[in-house]
Amino acid sequence: MKVFVDGKVSEVTSEDILAFVKVQKKLKSQGHIVFSPLLLPDDFDLGEKMDICFAFLRASDAIAVETGNYHDKTQVFIDYLTQYNLAATVCGNVNDIK
Repeated sequence: MKVFVDGKVSEVTSEDILAFVKVQKKLKSQGHIVFSPLLLPDDFDLGEKMDICFAFLRASDAIAVETGNYHDKTQVFIDYLTQYNLAATVCGNVNDIK
């Protein structure tokens, strides 16, 4: 399964990266393909980062909206993400991805 793990696209801290790496390892060990905005280079501008994220959102089978300490998402944001892929399963926690 291709999984988009939501994360910050700017002002990324080492704590954010460590939380994502933990999530990524867990999902990859289960056989998933994982993508997150945290993987994008800092020297990309916000528009470039969003274009890449939307492309992966369209191709994803699941969207996880929690990465460790970054879980302050609202239903409005989830609705925004899913408009790019109506068929994707939305998980509020990566532990829900099977």
